[in-house]
Amino acid sequence: MRCAAVAAAVVAFILAGSVGGAAPEPDEAEAAAPFPSQQELEDLAEREAPPSLFSGDHLDLESWKLRGPFPEEIGEIPIADPGPFERALLDAASARAGLVVASESMRCVAREVGLFGLEHHSVPGPSLRRYILGRCGATGGGMQMGSLTNTTPPDAPPERVFEAWEPEVRRMVEANLGSGPRAAGIWFGRRETHSVTVVVTVGRRVRLDPVSPVPDPDGRIRLRGEALIPLESVDGQINRGRLGFGDCEPAPGVTLPLFDLSCELDTVDRTAWIALSGRPPARILGEGLLNVLARPSGADAAEWSRGSYGAANEVVGPEDFRTRLVAEVNRLRSGAKLADLALETQESLTAARLAPVYFGSSLGMMSSSFADAVALGLMAGWEVGGLVRDASIGSALVLGSRDLDHWLAEALENPATRRVLLHPARTRLAVGPLIGMEAGAPYLAAVVASYALAGGEDAVALRQDLYARLDAEFDRRGMRFPRRERSLEAAAAREVERIENGAVDPGEAIRILMHESSARLQAPVSGFLLGGTGVADLALPEDLFSEEAVHIAAAVGHRRPPGWPWAHTFVLLLTAPDSPTRSARLGSPLR
Repeated sequence: MRCAAVAAAVVAFILAGSVGGAAPEPDEAEAAAPFPSQQELEDLAEREAPPSLFSGDHLDLESWKLRGPFPEEIGEIPIADPGPFERALLDAASARAGLVVASESMRCVAREVGLFGLEHHSVPGPSLRRYILGRCGATGGGMQMGSLTNTTPPDAPPERVFEAWEPEVRRMVEANLGSGPRAAGIWFGRRETHSVTVVVTVGRRVRLDPVSPVPDPDGRIRLRGEALIPLESVDGQINRGRLGFGDCEPAPGVTLPLFDLSCELDTVDRTAWIALSGRPPARILGEGLLNVLARPSGADAAEWSRGSYGAANEVVGPEDFRTRLVAEVNRLRSGAKLADLALETQESLTAARLAPVYFGSSLGMMSSSFADAVALGLMAGWEVGGLVRDASIGSALVLGSRDLDHWLAEALENPATRRVLLHPARTRLAVGPLIGMEAGAPYLAAVVASYALAGGEDAVALRQDLYARLDAEFDRRGMRFPRRERSLEAAAAREVERIENGAVDPGEAIRILMHESSARLQAPVSGFLLGGTGVADLALPEDLFSEEAVHIAAAVGHRRPPGWPWAHTFVLLLTAPDSPTRSARLGSPLR
């Protein structure tokens, strides 16, 4: 199966992932893999999710100004001029040499979190924490933090304060270093007699070469580095403008564990997120690796404010959320001249039943395999009313609010979930909300899947696309493209329709066409049965490009093989020479 893995689970950006394109028709023994069956999804929905999914003390604001100063580059550059608190962190990091780096970017993060705490006696909400990480140039996720507060004389030197707190500081540092590769920072500050020491750490999955968050003169940022976990691929997605998105381009010849991605930004944007994801071995979905906050226009971007795509819009329940979300997304799509999304009601009910397991798994409270199974199961679209040819999945979570605009802003900040909701080819949407109260505070979470359907394309246009691709291949070989046989094209289109209606299987259809065409042309006929994700990536056998091929005819169709959830694009194609004969080359292998 050919799959494009994109961004999946990461704490900073709640799960988003996709698989691009339909697979070639599978063998019968593998027909249902890798998608879970409907029964497997039913069993998964019956699992008991953790009773407390969305707890946590924090303060959500609408805006906040960061203090600075900020590192000039994104990346974990070692701390310079350490004070007594930083030296305690460096001592702990040296005991984990090669795993823990005490960096300038994380010192910046610790300072900004500490300043927020001094003013509000709380920690920032998830969106602001993500922004602090990005603006400080940190390269990890899953923030873990600890703090010590005390009353100290306002003029006491930091060295004297550290001497008094040293045992507690060192214990706090050790308690928050965690395991595996991590970046860490520490900060001591005070307001009058109220003092605080904050240590912050994040897990690292990649080592990024230091890079400016401001693009080069060509409007690009080049992200180079090394994966710190086993991966089979690395991809990057970008936000452009208010509603746009794109992909980073991999440099040719660079192989894992090294990566080299060139990301083109919209240089009028004040900020733009770039999300890197990677696909581990034997996995289909990608995992989040790194979120980069770029500053395309070069603006200082020290002030954070919550995004907004409409008016405040508090939802009262799952059905209300689904209805309003589709309306709001379609309003945005209309402004971007995109077709509306239609709500898939039955698939949405399935998504809602699976949402607790999905979030419990993606937030690390259940096996990670559950989130993968839910994501693949929803992308399968077993209950979508049409032939699915492409699907993607994403999610977002808002704590302390049931405001739809807050949820939508959170979703569209993530390049992968933005793609789910705003991809031009998508026409259907499934929505699985999870709405409630926890520890006296509301929450609003939802997993969403969008679908592109097969069968709506113009059959003549599809055939023209196929011929254009074949013409280029013949030309590349210095050969002339064969003459189209219109009558045989009509016969091939008839057999495609019979295949799509289930009246005949593809193998039998190509045999019928070969007999009929041979009789009509009085020449031997070669038949090819091609399959793939679409016309653009059909595997073209070399035998097709024969010097004998003078006549050609083709038709393109879509079908869903038994036990397989997605549409399969297939082509019935015939070629024949000019030499007359009355027997078809039935011995020619079907391709």
